[in-house]
Amino acid sequence: MVDEVLELDKGRQSHFVEIITMLLGIWLAVSPFVLRFERATPADVVDLAVGVIVAVVAYHQLRQRIRRPGWSFFCAILGLLEMASPWAFGYMDQPAAVWQAVLFGGLIAIFAFWSGCSLTDWRDWGRTPRRRPGHGHRRRHGHSDQLART
Repeated sequence: MVDEVLELDKGRQSHFVEIITMLLGIWLAVSPFVLRFERATPADVVDLAVGVIVAVVAYHQLRQRIRRPGWSFFCAILGLLEMASPWAFGYMDQPAAVWQAVLFGGLIAIFAFWSGCSLTDWRDWGRTPRRRPGHGHRRRHGHSDQLART
């Protein structure tokens, strides 16, 4: 009973966090057009690309019956890349674009990582699965003997 309640709570929490991640991705995609940075820069392209990918992946996660934590961790990596983009693409001379990248990239990384962690069952982390007796790799009798004889 307790495990069922915990699973339901994890699903709701992940659902809520995926909605926030999707909204952050949408904002990141439309922000270059709304904020109108000083000139068209790599910041516009990076914001648009990362925002669209994060929004689509988060929407996909919301629509799935069984959500995969790997997609959330992928969005977290994209958020970290967004944070590093001012230094990587050299638009440090535009403070608004830098703040945009660092703030929203960080928020995406935090919420996507949170979503991935809430979907991961940490109780089985690091355990090796037990093999049931009689279920596993069994050598077929006769087959290897025939190969050895020829």
